[in-house]
Amino acid sequence: MTNDFKLQLVAIHPGETDEEIEQTMRDCKAAGVDIFTLGQYLRPTSKHLAVKEYVTPEKFEHWRKYGEEVVGFRYVASGPLAGRCRLKPVCAITE
Repeated sequence: MTNDFKLQLVAIHPGETDEEIEQTMRDCKAAGVDIFTLGQYLRPTSKHLAVKEYVTPEKFEHWRKYGEEVVGFRYVASGPLAGRCRLKPVCAITE
């Protein structure tokens, strides 16, 4: 048995709509992605684009459920810092 998985990391940026996020998830699944990680753009310095609104924990939970139950990903890591640890989702699947 092989543990080959396709992983996609996505960050929500200011102004993205729910429909755009849904379409991105569907497109990734259609491209063969198994594990989807959804985080949020966080301003690295004061010289970068400001965050106008933070995604709520409830919204990230919505995206996790949508990705696993509707889109069909094997695993979805969804939270503001989810994309910061690239190995965590893979470790959770292979253990």
